[in-house]
Amino acid sequence: MCYSEFRPNDDRLPAPRRLVWAGYDSEIQDGELTIDDDGTLILKVFDGGPSGPAGLGERMGRLNEPGKLALEDGTTITTPFAHVTRRGNLKRRDGRRRGGAQVEIDSWQWLPHATDGLVFVAALPKLRGVPGDNLLLQKDEHVWCRGHFRGQGCFAWHLLDFDGERFALAEPPTGSIDADAMAGDLLALDFVAGEALDVSVMWAVNREGAVVGAISTGRPAKDTHRRRSPVPTGNRVDSCWAAPFFRLLSERVAADQPPAVTTAIAGYKDGLRGHIHGEYLLGQVALEAFCKAVVSAAEVLPLVQSTEKWRAWLLPQETKIRSFASSEEDARALWNRLNCNVIERPSGDRVKRAFSQWGIELPAPVLKEIGKRNPAAHDYLMFDEVSGDVQEAADRVDMIQMLLAGALAKHTGYGGPVVGWERDRYGHLKVPGFWPWERLNEADERFVCRS
Repeated sequence: MCYSEFRPNDDRLPAPRRLVWAGYDSEIQDGELTIDDDGTLILKVFDGGPSGPAGLGERMGRLNEPGKLALEDGTTITTPFAHVTRRGNLKRRDGRRRGGAQVEIDSWQWLPHATDGLVFVAALPKLRGVPGDNLLLQKDEHVWCRGHFRGQGCFAWHLLDFDGERFALAEPPTGSIDADAMAGDLLALDFVAGEALDVSVMWAVNREGAVVGAISTGRPAKDTHRRRSPVPTGNRVDSCWAAPFFRLLSERVAADQPPAVTTAIAGYKDGLRGHIHGEYLLGQVALEAFCKAVVSAAEVLPLVQSTEKWRAWLLPQETKIRSFASSEEDARALWNRLNCNVIERPSGDRVKRAFSQWGIELPAPVLKEIGKRNPAAHDYLMFDEVSGDVQEAADRVDMIQMLLAGALAKHTGYGGPVVGWERDRYGHLKVPGFWPWERLNEADERFVCRS
């Protein structure tokens, strides 16, 4: 049903009956609900005169306020962000026009009263491939198909691929449905898949196959242009390394305060956008930020043996040092740099120290690459596009991506392989020789779904 007959559309939404938002509270006699491609819910209310219902159109200046929308089946759509975007002559679904007001609703939830037995479904038309092959499905009595992925996060996720049509199915845990947990799982899935999942709305389907609810993910349009899974994948890989990595990431994202892991995943995804200079810079910044967050400040020693002795020697020199500056403003900057910043280690040192704490000594070429952040940061160029080696530049981006993925692996407790920047004779990224890893039983688990 989910991959051959299920096609969500606006007609599955019950009619709107009452809106409560920003001090406005009124029943809706004539209204329509539609969904944009990005998952934004569009409510058009045609009650009232040419400008729509009294009191609603006048609230166009009220932005990002929470609201509730009661539907004719007795369920409710809730949202933390809604605002009026238009009023006046609006186009109806049948093509006719009438005076009304339009409300845009973001990050919304529509859940039924009974949540037992629900499965959330979404089409993935732009997904290039599933991150692993650990799920076998029976299509009919004699036909089985492989090439599907199952991962256990806060939800149990299934990424299915049927003749080029790809879908996501998510089984919620028993009890309440947590939209934030779903968003965290999707972020972790982006990472192990090596590309952003193009999911704007997850539709809730009950045991009878009826659509009874939905959750807007609030995710932007697909923002990755290339695919790079951080773990070995493909038909020459026997184990599904994405499954254990995804589970561990999901657990960390759910408990991520402050959000170091989500920041690192965002940096990894930003490194897949297709602009090589930006990819490199964002990857470097995310790597440094993550390592800074996970390495205690007490572990980072200053460049001097004693900061107290350094400042005791420096303080009598303040007047003389300031005299070398071009202006009073420059004098303050010069003094602050010598008094504070000059004794701090380069931020790249935190990366080396983080991996040392995890028992990994980075090779000299990798350490050298970590130190190349500044040219990209200040000039927004990581290589000369005219005379530089493009493949070498691409390998450098992959090197930073590998370090970011490796840092996430060690922080979450994933002990499997992580791919690097060199490729085998089939063009697949290889695991670097310095990276320690072991077999994981979870990566070799297989699941069977019978029809």
